[in-house]
Amino acid sequence: MKNKFYGFLVYLKSLKVDEVILNLSMDGRYVDHFEDMFYVGNKSYTIPSNFYSFFEKIIEKYTDEIWENSRNDNGDYYYHVTILVDRINKTMEITSEIEEQTSVGGSDEYDVSTMPLVQNFLDENNINYFEVKFSGGGDSGELNNTGSDEKDGPSETIGYPDELENFFYDKLESSFGGWEINEGSSGKIILDRNNLIIEIDLYSNEWMESGLSIIIKEDDLD
Repeated sequence: MKNKFYGFLVYLKSLKVDEVILNLSMDGRYVDHFEDMFYVGNKSYTIPSNFYSFFEKIIEKYTDEIWENSRNDNGDYYYHVTILVDRINKTMEITSEIEEQTSVGGSDEYDVSTMPLVQNFLDENNINYFEVKFSGGGDSGELNNTGSDEKDGPSETIGYPDELENFFYDKLESSFGGWEINEGSSGKIILDRNNLIIEIDLYSNEWMESGLSIIIKEDDLD
């Protein structure tokens, strides 16, 4: 393997480049796709066939370490791996990116102090506060069909009419259109005598560095 590595460094010298990047995707301990290109800035070159198997063997040698350090919080198996070849320092570095879920909070507010639909519902239930939760994802979402008259209190205590449900959906869509798309969101709609307040966490998946860094030097090769 050491001779193959030297040969690849000589090949890079002939191209007059100092660093190149190779990309692959992995599924757990298995290579899902290994690009047959390497990259120098915005340029790409086909990996010569006599070197392709060398990089496959490098990944195979470090497979367990790569996988153990490339797990995300969701327990997904799919992730990206990069090999950076440094011709000057005669090293390779293996890093990975994993997909993690992030969220951003938001809120919106509407005046309902003169709205009979809201005021009648509060009067009929003899309450001044009502909270209903919602969640969505994968292009579908829904409101809980019951709510609570206690802040962050027990769920499924009070039902509400279809007209009020439609009103909630309308305001949710007006304020946060697409709240149910892809990774979706979760949150709650709060009613009091004066206001309807929507509190929401919108989720998205982002590729992030895993922290994996395997430095391979000449002496690490057979």
